[in-house]
Amino acid sequence: MNDSLKTKEDVIALVQTKMNEVYDPCGLARGLSIGMVDMGLICSINVEPVDNAWKVFLRIRFTSAGCEYFPYFEREIRERLEVYQQIESISLEWDKNMDWTPDNLSKVAKSKLEEHNEKLLSAALQRQQLR
Repeated sequence: MNDSLKTKEDVIALVQTKMNEVYDPCGLARGLSIGMVDMGLICSINVEPVDNAWKVFLRIRFTSAGCEYFPYFEREIRERLEVYQQIESISLEWDKNMDWTPDNLSKVAKSKLEEHNEKLLSAALQRQQLR
């Protein structure tokens, strides 16, 4: 087993890092790069040791019932994690509760969103003054 993935905490930290590299497509459309962890889309990450490897179990939520990006999220997660030989399997469960709210955003994501909204407001006010 790779020295960097000795404990459950090591594996969970790796999974969180890699999942935060998967940006929310709706945020990208607005010019925001916010990863799945910072978006608050991850309900749980569980890992179990198996021989010299790990099984990873993920429970993921959507921001709304109309979200159609689950194939994108699954593909991106698998691409980022399957490169690690120490990860034997990845199980994804999609949470059907639809309980995501903006309160699930991390402090980092809230800050990015606030900064983005301030820039948009400032640009709109400047355009209005030019008229």
